[in-house]
Amino acid sequence: MFRSMRGSAKKHFQKTLSLMQKGKFKEALKELEKAEESAQKAKADDIFLSLQTIKGHLMQTLGEHEEALKIYSLAIKATEDLLLKDPDNEYYQSSLQMNFDAIFTLENLSHSKGLFLEAKDFYELNLSIFQEILKTDPENVTYQSYLGTTLNNLGNLFFDMGHIEEAKQKYEEALDIYETLLKKDTENIEYQSYIGKTFNNLGNLLKSTAHIEEAKESYEKALNIYEKLLKTAPKSVSYQSDVATALNNLGMLLSDIGRTEEAKEKYEKALDLYETLLKKDAGNVAYQSDAAVTLNNLGNLLKNMDRIEESKQRCEKSLEMRQKILKTDPQNIAYQSDVAMTLNNLGILLSNMDRMEEAKDKYEKALDIYEKILKTDPENIAYQSYIGTILNNSGVLLSDIGYIEESKQRYEKALEMRQKLLKTDVENTTYQLDVATTLNNLGILLSEKGQKEEAKENIKKALEILESLSKKDPENKKLKEELSFTQEKLESL
Repeated sequence: MFRSMRGSAKKHFQKTLSLMQKGKFKEALKELEKAEESAQKAKADDIFLSLQTIKGHLMQTLGEHEEALKIYSLAIKATEDLLLKDPDNEYYQSSLQMNFDAIFTLENLSHSKGLFLEAKDFYELNLSIFQEILKTDPENVTYQSYLGTTLNNLGNLFFDMGHIEEAKQKYEEALDIYETLLKKDTENIEYQSYIGKTFNNLGNLLKSTAHIEEAKESYEKALNIYEKLLKTAPKSVSYQSDVATALNNLGMLLSDIGRTEEAKEKYEKALDLYETLLKKDAGNVAYQSDAAVTLNNLGNLLKNMDRIEESKQRCEKSLEMRQKILKTDPQNIAYQSDVAMTLNNLGILLSNMDRMEEAKDKYEKALDIYEKILKTDPENIAYQSYIGTILNNSGVLLSDIGYIEESKQRYEKALEMRQKLLKTDVENTTYQLDVATTLNNLGILLSEKGQKEEAKENIKKALEILESLSKKDPENKKLKEELSFTQEKLESL
């Protein structure tokens, strides 16, 4: 009886796989249900577990992501129960690994497409699964590692959503787990790599909140770990990519604090690595995307160095790459955001070149993209911040070409958004600086309109913010320049 049912389950299983290969997914699902029934009657746990993993993949292919996640989760629970009875069973261990990997793939897919709310549900469900599993076996290093990875990924998501404190908490929890694991196994390369990634992510967060020295320390720790790992395996494309990412991020930070030549050196080293990676794998979208980020950053840096034509070349190449990537997945919100960001940067550059109509066109296109994206996730703080930036930049341009009322409207809308963001996180120095910048710009505009008292009021508010920020970061060159400019402007009124 059992042998017959097992044979039937195998037969339906093979037919399921055959139908999947032919792209007949709904028919495959019906066949799989027959295989499930036979496997349960045969008490064939190994076949039943394999079927659950395949069923999850099928539901994922059919776009039923939530259902797929439930199936993977149930499969993990069933496998865990079986492992309690037979902890050394390699098949059960392999099944557990496969379902964990499937969940990571599913949640990362939602995240990478910019479907943040869906990804958040997936990450948090996954987190609860690992926390429950760890209760059954608290010393299991594999489960601890998976928990650390989930916390790190959730931190990335919260950061992308602009939920800074929640992101920081998740990164710190992940680091605590990884560092505890590494103390028990000091040569473990995987743990070292995880720590490097989390330090890099934490550096991004600290930079975004203008905790410059702490951010620099995190980036340098990440770079140090990656460079050591790369020495152990010089041909590893993963380690090469990690080093390039850390170099790019450190370059951004150095650029922000006015250490221009050092920043340029970091960007160029990162680009060299990305170009090497792309020669080996020209179609790799991740490498293309990362290279486009660094080209965009280098373009911004060269603009600040008054190397305008070189800057334009880098920005245009970055835009070309990002638009090409977007064509591979036009609904991908993350890719749309990348294109919009580069359009904004190119708008700034063209404005500086007095190519005003072209700059205006770039700003309008960027704004249109971000406003559409924001409708998909109205509470997303990062998107609100980007829109505030573009409104402010387009306000500057409109003022320069004499569209005074339109400029004033843009500044006022930007200020409203930026002040709203600051209320969500009053200690956030980036938000404070953004508010000060727009207050300054609005004050200058009002001064030119002859509204001196209103102008003074805005510029005084900007000055108060800048003085407070300067006390916290007295070595910041850009902040000093902004403070000096604002003081001079107020004195001239």
